[in-house]
Amino acid sequence: MIVSRLLVASLLTIGLTTMAHADNANKSTADPARCDKLAAYYDDHGGAVGRRYEPQGQLNRTLGEEACHAGRFTEGVALLEQAIRENGFNPPTD
Repeated sequence: MIVSRLLVASLLTIGLTTMAHADNANKSTADPARCDKLAAYYDDHGGAVGRRYEPQGQLNRTLGEEACHAGRFTEGVALLEQAIRENGFNPPTD
């Protein structure tokens, strides 16, 4: 069960990464401040933590933050926004 969740999350991440690179020229809001804002929003609205699992978007949140720290802001923003959506919220606008 956990392996299948990780596999699905990995496949989604690959798809999001591809989309993020394709949209790179169109995203003007992908910067360190946007990354920080989305990470903080996720932490405040991260969803319910069950007894044996973490919030749904935790993997994408972690990968998004790592991408931002590596300077890949467009990719990081896309992953952080997806993590927020996975927990049933809409990402904040700028």
